[in-house]
Amino acid sequence: VAKGNLLHKRVHDPDKSYTLRGKKIFTSVSVWNDLPEYDLFGVTDCIEAAETDSPCAAKLLGVNYQLCIVEYKPTKPKSFDYREEDALQVFAQKICVDYVFGGNCKAVIYYGDVKKRVELPFEQHFSLYDAKLKSVLEAIRINLRHGKVPQIGKNQKCSGCSFSDILS
Repeated sequence: VAKGNLLHKRVHDPDKSYTLRGKKIFTSVSVWNDLPEYDLFGVTDCIEAAETDSPCAAKLLGVNYQLCIVEYKPTKPKSFDYREEDALQVFAQKICVDYVFGGNCKAVIYYGDVKKRVELPFEQHFSLYDAKLKSVLEAIRINLRHGKVPQIGKNQKCSGCSFSDILS
């Protein structure tokens, strides 16, 4: 948790936006999607905006930008490129960023321990992630309607969870 807090310190301050290597970097950006099948609101760690000639890009103040969500995570999984639950989190952000700014944004996870980015395959597998996100959102809404808190899964991440006493 402490490692994650340090890694996120810079990106969780909306006043820390800057320009680097020709890209505009926006931190702690509020995004949403009001369509009934999503009805989401959230905050991205970081959105990079690079000028482009692509007609599929987001148009901001008369300029086309290719947007890229950068989600910061402290540690990279040992046996695969990314955790599916992290990818789904970023996909939900993508749905919101595309809704707010238009265009078709890219997305990466930056792992602090290896100081590397992993590109997420949303373009190739959009339908798969979209169906998975809608399924998770529906399950959440059902639990909320019934006043239920789902049981936590037993895995390495849950042992340090601050909710574990409440949920077990």
